[in-house]
Amino acid sequence: MHFTSLLPSAALLALASARNQEIAVGQNGLTFEPNNIVASPGDTLTFKFYPRSHSVVQSDFQNPCQPIENGFNSNFINVPDGVSDTVFVLTVNDTRPTWIYCSQAKHCQAGMVAVINQAPGPNSLEAYAAAAKNVPAAGVPTVVQGGVLEAASAAPTPGATPGVSNSASAEKAAFGLAGVAALVAGAWGF
Repeated sequence: MHFTSLLPSAALLALASARNQEIAVGQNGLTFEPNNIVASPGDTLTFKFYPRSHSVVQSDFQNPCQPIENGFNSNFINVPDGVSDTVFVLTVNDTRPTWIYCSQAKHCQAGMVAVINQAPGPNSLEAYAAAAKNVPAAGVPTVVQGGVLEAASAAPTPGATPGVSNSASAEKAAFGLAGVAALVAGAWGF
C-alpha cells in the first residue's frame, strides 16, 4: 500500500512545495539576513549563527525585544569564529506576521530584528526596529522552545525535503512521507 495515495492532492502539493530557507544570524554585524522572510506553512527556516553570541527569539509587534509566551527561542549560540556547528530550525505553521529579535545585550535595540511574513500596513519591519531602539533592556528567555537545535550537518539544505536531513537515505525520506500520510489519513478518518 502506498500511503501517499491516501493524501488529498492539496496535502501532496503542500508537501511537494515546502522548502527550506537559511537565515544568517550575525554574519555581517548585528543582522539577520534576510531580515524580511517570506515563508509558507510547512517551510523550514534554518538559522545559522556567526560570531560572537546571538539568539533567535519570537516577539510581537507591540512589545519589541520582549519574548512572547510560548514563542520560539534558540537561547544564545556562542561562536568563537566562522559559523556555528549548531543551527536552529523552525517549521512555519501559518502566514501570520512573526517578529524576531536577538536577545544578546543591546543587539535588538541596535536593529538586530527580523520578520516572517510581514503584512502590508503600518506594522513594518522599519517601525518595529524604530520602536526597539527605545526598549531599555531586551528580554532573555532561558528555555529552548518552538524550534530544534541540531548539528549544522543534519539541517535541511535550501530546496531539500523538510524533516529529512542532508545525509538521510531514500528509505528515511520515504518513511517520513509515509508517516505524514498516515497522520493525515488518521486526522481525516481515512
